[in-house]
Amino acid sequence: MLIPIDNFSVVRVRGDVSPTIFLPRSLAKEIGSLAVLKSGRNRIIACVLPNSLIKNKICSDGIAINTNSYLSLREPRNLVIERINPEKTIFVYGTLLSKYWNPYVGELNSGWIKIGSPYIRGVIKEVLAIWPRKSIYPLIKEGNKIVLGELYPNVSPQVIEYLNSTESQLIRRRVDVFPIENFVRTEAIPAQMYIHVGDRKRGLKSRTFRYPDAYYVLKYGFISYNFSEDLLVKWIHGNSPIVLTSPHGGLARPTDTPPSNNMYGDSFTLEITENIVKKTFELSGWTAVPSAIISRIHRNIVDLNRPWMPKHEKAAKIYLTYHRAIRRAINLSRKKHSRTLILDIHGMKNYGPDIILGTNYGRSIRGFGEELNELKETLEKKFSVDVDNHGLSGYYTTMRYGALLRVGVIQVEISMDIRMSEQKRSTLVNLLAEYIVSTTEKH
Repeated sequence: MLIPIDNFSVVRVRGDVSPTIFLPRSLAKEIGSLAVLKSGRNRIIACVLPNSLIKNKICSDGIAINTNSYLSLREPRNLVIERINPEKTIFVYGTLLSKYWNPYVGELNSGWIKIGSPYIRGVIKEVLAIWPRKSIYPLIKEGNKIVLGELYPNVSPQVIEYLNSTESQLIRRRVDVFPIENFVRTEAIPAQMYIHVGDRKRGLKSRTFRYPDAYYVLKYGFISYNFSEDLLVKWIHGNSPIVLTSPHGGLARPTDTPPSNNMYGDSFTLEITENIVKKTFELSGWTAVPSAIISRIHRNIVDLNRPWMPKHEKAAKIYLTYHRAIRRAINLSRKKHSRTLILDIHGMKNYGPDIILGTNYGRSIRGFGEELNELKETLEKKFSVDVDNHGLSGYYTTMRYGALLRVGVIQVEISMDIRMSEQKRSTLVNLLAEYIVSTTEKH
């Protein structure tokens, strides 16, 4: 279904991160949780939300897109909304991925065909991905695990015809794909997947072979992100003494978990944290990966930087999963490096300094004074930096984990000015990755 739109508004919503279109409730329900937006040759995948959520009354009764969608489509004058067709939507997990690892030789490859459509990351459940040692591609088996890949909505008939012919030895199966991008909505999207058949069961098992959701580190091995059962918390255990945490950058609002507060999230901190991991790997020459624990849940459902647990059962489970993942990362890091430093990534208003480093007034960095000074000096190459100012000295994460033996915690508060600028975000990511590489090399 194609819906041409000539009249729409552009709205800035707080936490303007993922592309979003706001539609009248009946149309939003008909379209579904995601849609493809087109303008000329430009295409993006956008989250679909009812326009009743827009607080601007001028825009709340029509069609609107957020600024992220507007800029991604290069400031369009008109739009076409394309409903996602399950028969033309393809989930890939192997050598069709945009970038994937051969885990046996540590070789990073590009997919053998360019599908030519925008894509998002997605997960299918109750399956297991295996790459047999002598095979040129991975396969999927039934199991109690998950597989992370890429979801390509509304692929052209020519590409589908080509895939049907080249993958003729495979079974084409309908699957439910759960988006794991930083979207508000979490509902599964029906799609098609090509599955390798056969009895080969031995080989390297992994949740994904996709880069940068997985990494191959020489003398360390092949590692990938882990996910909680509800897919709302993810973590990776790297080989660096640095652990990144991101409690407030998620946008997900599952319909079965009610809000518990009126707090706003910290826009782009999830994306910043993901990119720090990737950039550290690249700057280190493929030798270093920091550990990271990242929440996809919105802060108004679960505030993970508070000392109290939510009353709702599912919210409480997310809270426990997140903090247990931090504790596991600390324990693994201390075993490898004797001590570990947590960088807790947050967002703040524009108070004056670009970045405020919180140390619980020095209590969360006992024995880590040198690391704090080096971090501050690194960030000051491009930004103004203050410490424990404007009341931003850290909270639960700094207090709880900074009290542990051989653990330091620094809360990194990033101004709105940096977080809303793609160029400044990139500069910040580069500096933090530079610091992590330097710190890792000393250990």
